[in-house]
Amino acid sequence: GVFVDCYLAASAEMDASADPDLKEKRPKVKRVFNDPTHGLKKMVFDVVEHQKFDMFIAFFIVTNVISMAFDSFKPSEWQQDFDLVANYFFSLIFGWECVAKMYSLNSRRYFTSGWNKFDFFI
Repeated sequence: GVFVDCYLAASAEMDASADPDLKEKRPKVKRVFNDPTHGLKKMVFDVVEHQKFDMFIAFFIVTNVISMAFDSFKPSEWQQDFDLVANYFFSLIFGWECVAKMYSLNSRRYFTSGWNKFDFFI
């Protein structure tokens, strides 16, 4: 999701810079959700909405894919142990991401994003 969002944002910027009148033609949309303003919720919100957090999660997605690529037809005992530990580790990371986003965004705002829906159900 992070890679697609970055690509779409970059291509939108390129389109907007190619046609300077495009910015004026777009209707302005009011903010539907209020961001947290104080406390722990604001701190967590600031973390999960930062681009570095997205890159952090993307790193673990790529690492998870690489660890899954080590599967083989007849895995040795260390491969089975590695798979078990990796599965728990990545489940913890991605579960923590989901909980942190749901806490800071609230469930209604969390589920407005297609990528969050995808992450939640996977």
